[in-house]
Amino acid sequence: MTSGGLIMIVRTINMKEEIETLVSKVKSRINPSIAAADISGFISVSLREGKISLYEAYMINMEVLRFERFGYIQPAWDKKAGINPMSLS
Repeated sequence: MTSGGLIMIVRTINMKEEIETLVSKVKSRINPSIAAADISGFISVSLREGKISLYEAYMINMEVLRFERFGYIQPAWDKKAGINPMSLS
């Protein structure tokens, strides 16, 4: 095996660990908008470091959009929001 092949194996293992960390972080989030921000950060860092291609970033960003849409329609927290009529005046 050449040194280039060994480097690719090490990068693949490191990337797998990063992906597993991201998945566990996203699963632990209650608010889908925060999960979308976590995934966006992962995309930015991975693109900057050359770990993923532009196409891969585009495909992962589709999940970001999905989480953002969930954030629009799902309650983000376990408490209800209310409007105080006194604050509107």
